[in-house]
Amino acid sequence: MKTHILNIALKVILGLAYLLAITPILKKLGKPFYVTCLLGAASGMYFKHNYASAIEAYKKALKFSEEMGDESPIDFCHEEAYKALGHMYENGLGVAADKLQAEEYYLRAGSRGNTAYEHSVAIRSYNEKYK
Repeated sequence: MKTHILNIALKVILGLAYLLAITPILKKLGKPFYVTCLLGAASGMYFKHNYASAIEAYKKALKFSEEMGDESPIDFCHEEAYKALGHMYENGLGVAADKLQAEEYYLRAGSRGNTAYEHSVAIRSYNEKYK
């Protein structure tokens, strides 16, 4: 529980740093720090219902993180980012609703270790086909 609270606090602090327009400095500090700041900013935007900006920040953070490959120390954040993107696409928050894109993001969240999302996609697909 303490780790989760500290993780959220770190994201908020780093998100604020990003929002204060120090992006060029952060990029010079390295991609891992920059990606963490982007994820923090995206989470803050998501919880403040600024969905369009959150989508942009999540996608940017995931792009940078995937470019780093195995060197990415923030792999644990991928699941959260994909889950949030799936939720926004599924419900048309900040973007036109797109169930297929939402499914893709939920499956990516599931591939990061949370099989509940894969199960949820399977149930949705079953219900759409047979009910």
